This record gives sequence, C-alpha cells and structure tokens, in this order.
Amino acid sequence: MVQLSVRLAAQEAGKSGDLFKKFKKINQTLRPLIRPLLPLRVSKVYPLPTLHIEQASANGNATIIEELQRITQIEKSELFKQRVLLATGDLLTVMRLLSVRDVRTLYMRTPVHIKDIHENLSYLVPFASLFHIRMTGAAAILHTHFGKPNVRPEDGPASLWRHIEVLKHKNIPINQAFKYRTVQDLVFHSLYARLLDIVRIESGHESLTRFGEHLAELSDDEAWAELRRVVSNAVNCFTTPEEADTDDVLRNSMLFTRDAPLLRCFTTSIKCGNTAMIELILKVWAITFRGAGRTQYATELLRFRHNLVHAWPKPLCDLVLSNMLVNMTGNQNGWKETDLLQEHMNYWIKIIYKARGSNASWKWLSEVSPCITVLRELATQVNTTLAPRNSNHHTTPNLQADLEALTKSLEESKVHEYNPARRLAKTLRARDVLAAGLHSLQSYNSPIDKFNKYRFGAQNPNPNEPEGMGDEDERNENTSNSQESQNEIQFNVVVDNGDGEDMDPFDFD
Repeated sequence: MVQLSVRLAAQEAGKSGDLFKKFKKINQTLRPLIRPLLPLRVSKVYPLPTLHIEQASANGNATIIEELQRITQIEKSELFKQRVLLATGDLLTVMRLLSVRDVRTLYMRTPVHIKDIHENLSYLVPFASLFHIRMTGAAAILHTHFGKPNVRPEDGPASLWRHIEVLKHKNIPINQAFKYRTVQDLVFHSLYARLLDIVRIESGHESLTRFGEHLAELSDDEAWAELRRVVSNAVNCFTTPEEADTDDVLRNSMLFTRDAPLLRCFTTSIKCGNTAMIELILKVWAITFRGAGRTQYATELLRFRHNLVHAWPKPLCDLVLSNMLVNMTGNQNGWKETDLLQEHMNYWIKIIYKARGSNASWKWLSEVSPCITVLRELATQVNTTLAPRNSNHHTTPNLQADLEALTKSLEESKVHEYNPARRLAKTLRARDVLAAGLHSLQSYNSPIDKFNKYRFGAQNPNPNEPEGMGDEDERNENTSNSQESQNEIQFNVVVDNGDGEDMDPFDFD
C-alpha cells in the first residue's frame, strides 16, 4: 500500500498532486512483484456448439462433460487416455463435478463405483475460477463494511453506506443481486480516500498541499525518504485494529483499510498475470471468507490450497496456475479470468448474435456459437477499415471529485483521529473477518478436521481401524495439539525485495 498511496498522492490528490508527481517514476521502479509473471501469449479459444442439456443437477453436469468429449472426439485418442483434463467454472459447477466423480470412484466405496477412469471422471481436475472468487471477495467486503443504513452520520462516518450518500450515488441493495463493477468502484474509491487521509494525518500537516510544499524544500533524495517514511508509518499504524482500543469508528476504518487492498491487489495481479501473488491472496481469503460467512468458497479455497501443497505434483500445479488466466490480445496487461471470458461469450451469444422472433431456437444457438470468435474478429476488421480512428483503450476516469468529497467527509468526521469515547453498538461494529476465520479453524470441531476426514469422500472406514474416540477424548486430543495448530496456521504476506528490507507486495499497479 506504500506504492499505492504515493501514486494516489501524485495522480488523484487534486492541486497537491502536482507537488508529488516527481516521485511517480521512482515509485513505479520500486514497486515489489512476486515473479515470475506468466509469459505473454495469445490464448486460442475454440467455442463449441451450445448444448440443450439440463445442467441444474450433478448428473446434468456429468452429461455435459461426456457430450463435450463426444463432440471433440478426444475420447478416441490414445494420447487423451494418458492425460488429465482441467475443468473450471463457478463454485456450483465444481461442486457438482466433484460429487459425481466421488460417487463414481473407489473413494466413496459405494456399490455404484466405476473402475474405468474415463467413466468415473477421475481424470478431471476441477477448480473454481477466479472471477467468481473475485466477486465473492467484493461481496464479502461490501457486507462486512456496509454499515447500517439511515443511521446518524456520527454512528457510521466511514461505512460504505455513508460514502454512497456522500457521493450521491444510487444505493446498493445489500440483500439483492448487485452489479460487481459498482461495488468494486465503491470499495476502491473509499480505500483511496482513506489512504490519502491517513497520509495527511501522519505527515503532521493540515493538508497534503502543505506536506507537498514541505517536501519541495528538501533535496530529491531527502524528500523521497521522508515521503516513504511517512507513508510506511501511516500504513503500519492504520491497518492494525488493535491500536484503536475503544474507538470503534477508527477500528472500523482500520479493518477496511486492511481488507480492501487484497481485492485491489487481486484484481491487478490478474491483469498482469502474477499467479504467485494470486496464490498468496487465495491463501489469505481461505481464512477471511470463512470469517465473512462465505463458507462454501472458503472450503473450496481450502481444498485448492491442499491440492497445491500436498496432493498435486509440481507439473500439475504449474499447469493449473498457468491456465487460470487467458490473454486474448497478447498485451502485457491483457490477462483475464477464464470464467470472465465465458461470461463474455455468453453475452455475445445471448444478446449480440441471438436470433429474434420465430427464428430464436436452440438450433440457431448451436450454429452461431462456434462462430463467435470469427464474428468478433470480422467486426473488429470492419471497424478498423471503415469506422473512424478510435483509441483501443479506455480513458482512465477522473477520480478527483469523488476523492475530494470522501476525504473532506473523513476529515470533518475525524475518522482517523483517536477518540476513546466513540463506542458503537454491536450492530454497527465491523467484524474482524481474519480473526473470526482463524478462530473458526482453530476451534473445536474445526472445518480443517472435517476437511481432512472427508476430502477423499471416505464414508466407510477401514474395518481394521479401531473404533473412534469419544467426544471427551477427541476434545482432549485437540486441546493438547492446540499450540501446534496455532503455529501452523500463520500467514506471512511480506516479501523481501532482495536488499534485506521487507516490502508490502500489495501496492503495484
């Protein structure tokens, strides 16, 4: 967040931004990365005909897999019989495929198991796609930090609901389906405003403009060292909720400033193909999702982490990590999730190229869906040849008005100024999802114990295995190993930059 805060000061801090622009270049060169990035390539997509098959059940998903094999004729290939097949999608699709595979394999030890690896689908390697995980992360932050609507401003001056009111945006229905991009923009803008405000407070000046003028009086090296010191202290101080003590307003903002950068870093890591950073954030989200109540995705991330560390061989791990993203253009920042590509395909099939009136049929969909990529390339060529010259990228929106409104609100409410008398009701206090998730995993009857017991679908234990322990004995065994469990469940998200200095990895563009 150090690099992010400096970049915000240089680009989005209004008039004071001109005073920080000289630090923009050196800030970009020092941003930490976990390498290697995915090598640039142009991903090839081969759309298949739309299938009129019921997919609302586990058997329906298995039928689709078998039908795809028949259409592509890969089941006839001897080479295919020696390979595994990656299958990715939303969580419900993955769970259905896993349930069918478990029932058909020996893991379940049921009378209906199938020994042939192609019939029992044991060659499949299912895992949840990243775009649905990203949406879950945004939803978790929204529900955790939304606050209570229509409360007094002093009871929730830094809640997301309050920031919606400050920006005069349309309200987000918290208990209904929402647009992902709307929530992402709200979370990011709120994060940017908080970072600018805590830098102002840590600098000891009344405004960022005064701080910039102070740095202008120093030499470039001294000014850069002073800026990094102030920003680093601000980030370290205002992302530790324990420092807030009884100030619940400050604590709520600290929790948000700690949780929201993960979503931004995850989004940026996808764009640049940084799979190592993605893997690291998924490791943390496996804990915070459970604390935020997203238990199904938390269990899936736990299974994914277990497979990467213990189950899958190194070549399979590399295969999965390198195929979680696609790059349709070959550009450096052109990576996106596979399920996001599928959502785009669905949009083109159902909205752009669908038949109207009596011509709308499954037959038409099956005929046009394999041609989607060709039709898109043709449309691009026609627009390039006949249409007026337009830029091939979107202009970065100007956030200055939004950030000025939010930072003004934070400053007037003194959100980041310690006040031990600001106690809030329990319903207004944000939940510490990281602490709650860790407590859930370390408690009696832990989800980790259940996962270790049922991860292979074993329902019929070994007949030679002794009877299970009683509840009291099992509780005593868990208690005796509590110290070991606490030592195992630790996270270290600080990356060494090679010079002996620890640098926060969540701050690059």
